[in-house]
Amino acid sequence: MVFSKWQVYVLGFIIIAICFIGPRLYWLHKAISTKAVVLYTAVTTRGRTRQPYLMFQYRTSNSVVTAGGHFNLRYYAGDSVLILYSPANHTSYKVDNFKGRWFDISFWLLLIFFVWTVLFLPKDINFNVVISKSGFKLIRK
Repeated sequence: MVFSKWQVYVLGFIIIAICFIGPRLYWLHKAISTKAVVLYTAVTTRGRTRQPYLMFQYRTSNSVVTAGGHFNLRYYAGDSVLILYSPANHTSYKVDNFKGRWFDISFWLLLIFFVWTVLFLPKDINFNVVISKSGFKLIRK
């Protein structure tokens, strides 16, 4: 069986996507839902940038866990939030909404999609990048 370049492109991306989505589906299947309380907003500094993140506290089957690290969530101290946590690692959690479950996977798949697409662009297409005061333009040779 002979595959065209574009069939390899589509099949390759599907295989890569399965490698990302499969483990997440397994994690979601095994995850346990619970209610967490936002304790406070902590701040990390990277250079001159201050990045706020939330600290959550939630109860597992045998302990109380305080964990943090989700940036840019619109919750405040005292808010209750549904989360999913891993029974194998109680500090591994996701906020139980679409963004919490899938945003990171979607971001990486989109990035890989663009890289994968550049690898499969026809080699005979060349572009010049023209930079001027008004911006930049891609010009086909």
